[in-house]
Amino acid sequence: MSSSSPKTKTKRILIVDDEPDVISLFKMILEMNGYEVDAYNNPLEALSNFKPNSYGLALLDVRMAPLNGFELYKKMKNTDSRLKHVSSRHLKIIAKNSRNHFHN
Repeated sequence: MSSSSPKTKTKRILIVDDEPDVISLFKMILEMNGYEVDAYNNPLEALSNFKPNSYGLALLDVRMAPLNGFELYKKMKNTDSRLKHVSSRHLKIIAKNSRNHFHN
């Protein structure tokens, strides 16, 4: 499948979170469901490697340094006006509950 295909663009997700276990869990679940995932622990590294018009969704941690998720989203949105995001502050609750479920 060509990377310029609209279907590919909507199936690619960016995850940025400073907690490796959260990234691992989301990445595993999303890849099991057919999504391509780019994941970063450092918001500056994510920003420098950001590929405009490549992602259908960005899952961003709200509490990161040196850029929080809102600041990172604003900078990425300047180069990709179609980008949508979900704050992972709320998703971490799901991840922690899911992690407990997988370990039991």
